[in-house]
Amino acid sequence: MTSNPEKFVERLCGWYERNKRALPFRETRDPYAILVAETMLQQTRMETALGYYERFLEAFPTVESLARADTDKVLKLWEGLGYYRRARNLQKAARIIVSDREGTFSADLESLRKLPGVGPYTAAALAAIAFGKKTPAVDGNVMRIMARIAGIFEDIDKTRTKNMVQDMLVTPMGHADPRTFTEALMELGALVCKKRPLCERCPLGEYCFAYKQDRVADFPVQRTKKAKTTETYQTFVVKNQRGILLEKRADKGLLGGLHTLPQYAKNLDRALAGLRADHNVQTEDIRPLGTFTHVFTHKIWRMEVFLVDTDTSGKGFHDPFSSAVAIARAHGKILSSLKEK
Repeated sequence: MTSNPEKFVERLCGWYERNKRALPFRETRDPYAILVAETMLQQTRMETALGYYERFLEAFPTVESLARADTDKVLKLWEGLGYYRRARNLQKAARIIVSDREGTFSADLESLRKLPGVGPYTAAALAAIAFGKKTPAVDGNVMRIMARIAGIFEDIDKTRTKNMVQDMLVTPMGHADPRTFTEALMELGALVCKKRPLCERCPLGEYCFAYKQDRVADFPVQRTKKAKTTETYQTFVVKNQRGILLEKRADKGLLGGLHTLPQYAKNLDRALAGLRADHNVQTEDIRPLGTFTHVFTHKIWRMEVFLVDTDTSGKGFHDPFSSAVAIARAHGKILSSLKEK
């Protein structure tokens, strides 16, 4: 990558110290707080995650408090972040640490990898930032940076390419404070070496193959992702004096453990029949509310939404805005739009 790794590190870390953002999780070496931050930042923008991070740690300030917590409360605090499996895995990891490891995080990379939801990047980042281990953490941002710097023509989604980049970073990381080096690469990817890079601001321009060859647009090389599939549903907001009819999903699978509105992948007549059969709901008073969409990682829900006013009562009716009810984001958006009207 470079014949002068000390200079590379000096440029990168010096730039970081001058330009880093003031972020709350950079003020701690507590592995629990760092794990919460890294988990939230998977699939979530920094601007969105920050508020959730502070509220989550206020509610669960220690790994023991998260391990003891009611899962519904954990999911409620996660509401709106999406990818709820992250929250469930985070609590599972906390329970393992408390029950099997006496409440203590290990600095060992393999031990960290065994925790639910902790992949290679999160384990390496946690080891470096919390424990000062020289373990290069390689995520999509780092892959993009290194593909441009080293002129990597391999697909960055391939494991062998990620392993190659990790090997490249071992030598320069050996000349740096692991915490600073890891966070500096993260910050460079977030602020400068973005998908549309700001090359004139980059401290590593003299080392960058793509920049020097005027080929920045050619990197990184990435395989074409599969198109998302679209699923169409008839979705019902069934309302009585007590609240809205909600279904709680099984813990495993998409939106596991969350409350959702009743919906059916059928035409309207068959969907209404299913609603009556499943919940004994009278459906004479029904009106359309429009079409809503929600985008998941690999699919899109297209939801034709109908409001059903009913005198039917039952256990399934809740206040959807209660602190005790965690609503799937796909349906929370529908309910929020109704509340605003």
